[in-house]
Amino acid sequence: MKVNDRHSQRIHDELVAAGITRYGLLKREAAHLPKIIHEDEHIHGIAYGLTERDSAMIVATDRRVLYLDHKVLFHKTDELTYDVVSGVSYNYQGRFAGIVLHTRLGNFKLRFVNSTCAKRFVKYIEARQIETEQSLAPKELSLPDPTPPAPQPSTSQLTKEAKAFLATHEIATLSTVGEEGKPHGATVYYASDKNSFIYVVTKDQTTKAKDIDRYPYVAFTVTDANRMQTMQLDGIAHVETDTSITKHMYETILRPRFQDGHAQLAPILHLPAGEYEVIVIEPISYKLTDYKTTG
Repeated sequence: MKVNDRHSQRIHDELVAAGITRYGLLKREAAHLPKIIHEDEHIHGIAYGLTERDSAMIVATDRRVLYLDHKVLFHKTDELTYDVVSGVSYNYQGRFAGIVLHTRLGNFKLRFVNSTCAKRFVKYIEARQIETEQSLAPKELSLPDPTPPAPQPSTSQLTKEAKAFLATHEIATLSTVGEEGKPHGATVYYASDKNSFIYVVTKDQTTKAKDIDRYPYVAFTVTDANRMQTMQLDGIAHVETDTSITKHMYETILRPRFQDGHAQLAPILHLPAGEYEVIVIEPISYKLTDYKTTG
């Protein structure tokens, strides 16, 4: 984003209010913040200190939590929403503190954190936890009209081969219907259960979430390029309200994937598009195609 002097000064003032020292303001992470903090986003807590290998910074804003590790020729920024944060623990030793931010994606640990920053950071994280727990309370689900007909055929008619194909993959294209019938496709991580219901984690301000809220019919396509197989599935989608299911799906779908020794996070974690929600898709019909055997 383009940075102006007024925006940079506001970020500076909010960092000072959060307890940052002159030394902290000189860190590369602090200098990078004006480039990634939005104009209408505000910093309420900050913690910076040593990790097991080097140094890093954790910033709590009114929208998200940012983990930054910026060095010469190396830049890492991870974004977390408060739905993913499960707690914060700390201990004080004189002028410094140790902090552990607990999340469903793992723990973020810092040592030798300025105690003033640590106290304000912990207080804000704990306050946001209370708000998040209240927002995750089950709410009444209302599907838009027209009410979809009963699914035909039922999910029990998926063959054993089709269920296995669905269960052994995790990336698909979810297609929804938008305003004026405009189609929209999104690549998503997913998980399925024993009934072959499909679960997707998204945020409530994404295009697919808004589309499903207006019109619940969706298409779902899973592709295995190596085996030259695809599953094309039609279904009815709605927001899952069972907290035991949503908790499991957050942990399953949002877990980091490791490739070449590096953790890859689900793309939805990087989108500032509202609060997390779990979409469940009840299949109506499907077609599993093996292109190696088709003429």
